Amino acid sequence: NSDAVVRNFETKIILSESGYTEYTRKIITLFNDNLLSECSLVLYQAHDVKSKFIKATIYDADGIIIRKIKKSDLIDVGDFSNFSSDAHFNVYELNDLKYPCTIEYEYESTVDYLFILPEWKPVMDYGTAVENTSLTVYSKDTSLLRYYEKNMPNKTTISKSDNLTVWEWRLNNFVSVKKESKSLKAEDVFPCVLLAPKKINYQNYKHDFDSWEDLGDWIKLLNKDKDVLSDALKQKIHSLTDTLKDDYQKIKILYEFMQNNTRYVSIQYGIGGFRPFEAKYVYERGYGDCKALSNYMYSILKEAGIKAYYTLVKAGKYNNIIKEFPASQFNHAIVCVPLKNNDTLWLENTSQKMPFAFNGDFTDDRDVLIISETPSVVHTNIYTANNNRTINQIEASVSANGNVQLNLTHTTEGLSFEAIAPVYNAQSSVDREKLLQSYFRFTNAEINNISITENKSRIPNYVIRGEINLNNFTKQSSNRLFIPISFIPKDDYILIDSTRKTPVFEAMNYMVTDSVQLNIPDDFKLDSKEISQEFHTKAGDYRLSISQNNNLVRINRYIKVNKAVYQNGEIGMVIDFYKKIKSADTYMIILKKLL
Repeated sequence: NSDAVVRNFETKIILSESGYTEYTRKIITLFNDNLLSECSLVLYQAHDVKSKFIKATIYDADGIIIRKIKKSDLIDVGDFSNFSSDAHFNVYELNDLKYPCTIEYEYESTVDYLFILPEWKPVMDYGTAVENTSLTVYSKDTSLLRYYEKNMPNKTTISKSDNLTVWEWRLNNFVSVKKESKSLKAEDVFPCVLLAPKKINYQNYKHDFDSWEDLGDWIKLLNKDKDVLSDALKQKIHSLTDTLKDDYQKIKILYEFMQNNTRYVSIQYGIGGFRPFEAKYVYERGYGDCKALSNYMYSILKEAGIKAYYTLVKAGKYNNIIKEFPASQFNHAIVCVPLKNNDTLWLENTSQKMPFAFNGDFTDDRDVLIISETPSVVHTNIYTANNNRTINQIEASVSANGNVQLNLTHTTEGLSFEAIAPVYNAQSSVDREKLLQSYFRFTNAEINNISITENKSRIPNYVIRGEINLNNFTKQSSNRLFIPISFIPKDDYILIDSTRKTPVFEAMNYMVTDSVQLNIPDDFKLDSKEISQEFHTKAGDYRLSISQNNNLVRINRYIKVNKAVYQNGEIGMVIDFYKKIKSADTYMIILKKLL
């Protein structure tokens, strides 16, 4: 059942005080194209990184060579993700393959600095089996290397060879794991080894590297004197803030000033990949990367008398660093602003549209390194279920032919807010309706008179109001209408297989509330029972009540889901929770026609 089998994956690293050389040989059999992108040959080139192609070959199912790849077959691709970069890639993209087939690569890279060391991931992803893999590191200096073993069944072996210390890791005969619904990211499940040097040596910026404090002190060295502001900018800052007494308002005004007068570009040239532009440069040019914009935001706050900290983070959905292993695990910079009331603001500085002090799932709920007086790892804010609410207020009318008309007010806030942004920013009414149909997962609906209101508060929200006609929504018999209580399609809560092999990852705390008033036609009466039920578990809570008052049926539904990772002993509880929700959500309101 594997998508790929790693026949052999050999990595050798020769480590010195000035850099390292990495040799790689891979032999991988592919059974389909699910992991094709993971197997393309990509060689990184920069002024301080030189990669050498050695050989690449593709074999058919019988082991016969069908393609010998030459160096001239590789395409040179610039690093278009960066506005200013000396980097480029030599790429061979796999295509026109007949499965199964086997790919063999061999290449070597030389890196002329010591800071970031490769991470060894012998298992590419879910669906990958492994036969033989090894990582070997050689160094004359025994004290030069630090490492962290994650999910590794076997620890390193350390030996001597001539005048070198040798560290070796192996992973053999690893059975592939199928990706299941609500699975953790692959990097949180499969074996890997993280490496880091005990000393940083990057373009004459040298420092010890044994702790997070060491890394933070090195960043402070890079950032030294980068907070210089022009006189014109200083005057602008004081004109914006001097009349304000509340720090929160000062921070908000300066953040919006920054957003309105800068744009994001990526800078990856030499030390510029780690060191920001000066703040006055950003002000004069109107652009910068995450480092430059965060340093700029920090600098203008400092001028206004507000303490803030330049902060490093591993950004991206569900990403986090390994706190126990100080290393360059970061890919982004933000700003931390501690307030006097023990609250903390986290400022994302690369977006012109991000609401103030809302960092979304790009940087929420994770460990970050604040470059404070004594640099340390702290945790960003966690959005609770009360922050991530979806509220549906519905007035519904059903006709005798089974069609239903809804007057809908749909409010979504917190992390749920981000799902509506593409709808709100749609370029045309046609695009907006298509996106709304997809967002609500309607299958046979007409959407009319839609309005969307954006509220950029600290816990931002969108409010959607409109009229929705659900055609053929009900089921009918000769004298009855059967009406589902789920006027807005719900998540499918029965996605988990009881025989699953991996933990269940519920990725977000959230809450959904439905308040429905259903008007019964005059010639019908309620023929189903009023109900009230609820259940509570570690996974979350659920309540449903249906009641009648004359020709009005009231439906109130509430669900709260808790963010968590559930291991084997708890999976049965989670499955039971979802099954109960699924069962309750299938309840039908029955209307009987009066004779």
